[in-house]
Amino acid sequence: MKTLIRSFLLLYIIASVSFAQESIEKGTIKLAGGISYNSYWYDDENYKDHYDFSLNPQFYYFVTNNFSLGTYATYSYAKVYDRYTRTDIDLTPGISYYFNYRNIYPFVFCGAGYRSTYNDYSFNGTSKSWAYIIKFGCGLDFFISENISIEPYINYTTIVKTSTVKRNEVRIGIGIGNFIK
Repeated sequence: MKTLIRSFLLLYIIASVSFAQESIEKGTIKLAGGISYNSYWYDDENYKDHYDFSLNPQFYYFVTNNFSLGTYATYSYAKVYDRYTRTDIDLTPGISYYFNYRNIYPFVFCGAGYRSTYNDYSFNGTSKSWAYIIKFGCGLDFFISENISIEPYINYTTIVKTSTVKRNEVRIGIGIGNFIK
């Protein structure tokens, strides 16, 4: 946790001396990607809570100043207590809104999408499942140049319909964004 706090402070200092911006203008495209640490917990006591890391590419188009539509994708792979491996692939269309404060842009986002999961059980073969998901969260874009930002974020995902057990997730991540005007 201390490392996370130090990282945020370092990002704040870097952002304080970087380029100032007004708003993220209509027509801007955001291409971003990140890595996140994920915590899972289940509504079924037969499943153990666990953790993993994931890759999170993003694409957003600003339809008005500071407001964008786009998609958030996730690829995660987990080995769960030597019992099985799980691969998740999410595709979540969504919206985001940015607030501008100097060169720091806090943002909120939400979306609803689809998840495909593949499980490989060491004791009982494989399974595939799907789910509808709802994702929402917040983050900060610290601009380190006119178009490049460092982006710490946190999001919450819940599975609203699934062919398996219900699962909830929290992701804490860091990424880099390219804002193309």
